Amino acid sequence: MYKVYVVSKGDTVNLIATKFRTTPQELRQINGFPENYEVEFGQTIIVPAAKDNLFTTYIVKQGDTIYGIANKLGVGYKDLAALNGLDETEYIYPNQQITVPKEKTVFYISKENDTLDAVANKLIVTP
Repeated sequence: MYKVYVVSKGDTVNLIATKFRTTPQELRQINGFPENYEVEFGQTIIVPAAKDNLFTTYIVKQGDTIYGIANKLGVGYKDLAALNGLDETEYIYPNQQITVPKEKTVFYISKENDTLDAVANKLIVTP
């Protein structure tokens, strides 16, 4: 799903996005970077490992809310907000893209101080 990438000399968010067949916005979102943030040589970031079919994109329509989208698509609204780096009550905008897990997709949003071993134990998998 995701992997760690060490920024090479001359890399930019745009170049890395192209290399991993994603968008600069997605890279910034999954790494929690502000809109115009640029990476630095040697920095470690998260990049998509491959386009897998576990998630889909929903385009926000006028009047949509995180709760309404989650309810319509059968996803927990807190999980949907966390997956998209949003607060549960945050306003979303028409034409905004929201990542939505497909049916039966299990995912975990890491928390501060999580370790690989602790997460693996929670998910009952090996690191």
